[in-house]
Amino acid sequence: MSLLRKAYLRALSELPTVTGPAIVVGSAPNPHPPEGLNDRWFVISINASQVTAEQFGLQRPDLTILRDNIFFRGNVFVPTEIHDALWAALRGRETAHAVAIMGSSEDKGATAQLAVHDYRADSVTELNRHVRGAVIVEMTGLSHVGLSAGISNGIFAALLALKLGANPVVMSGFSFAPGWHFAKDVAVPRGHVQPDRAVLKAMVDRGYPVFASDPDFAKNSGLPLWTGPAT
Repeated sequence: MSLLRKAYLRALSELPTVTGPAIVVGSAPNPHPPEGLNDRWFVISINASQVTAEQFGLQRPDLTILRDNIFFRGNVFVPTEIHDALWAALRGRETAHAVAIMGSSEDKGATAQLAVHDYRADSVTELNRHVRGAVIVEMTGLSHVGLSAGISNGIFAALLALKLGANPVVMSGFSFAPGWHFAKDVAVPRGHVQPDRAVLKAMVDRGYPVFASDPDFAKNSGLPLWTGPAT
């Protein structure tokens, strides 16, 4: 077994198993809570999107994905005003499990950084980009996307939810247009739009139970619109 495969299996073994429905909450403006959402759904937030989850009545995510760029103030990929808005939104909050997407296996220190910003997690997994890419390739077959790790963490979160066993996965608070729901005065461009579209198409083509609760995102992404659990 290769070292990468061992790292892949080890990282996934640290993550919770999901049984039943999961909501992946994004930070786009004007989010729509899914029909049938209740406290039995597994909740995945991305960066500070748990602000949106709280407005849905979901107080503590089961899993939060944080990208490595936010841990380093002034990083060229994350302007200071975005960095500050994100950590301000997270301050004083908590999650059950934090997944820190790290630039490489040499990057460390996510737990300490969370403490500095008064964001609490019961457990932390530092997931390097190679493992992240392996999940993308396995779930979509798109090796050119997975190897570049060039999709947004919100789209990755939907893939990860499927990998962990969720059924269905409903995406809420997503858009290809700029903007953050929790920081309306901060201009945030949407990167990775084309690879995100490719991955969403692969999910649809493979018949994964992934839905959008926002009508505009359903229309623009090709995901089916979530209309509630089957009766």
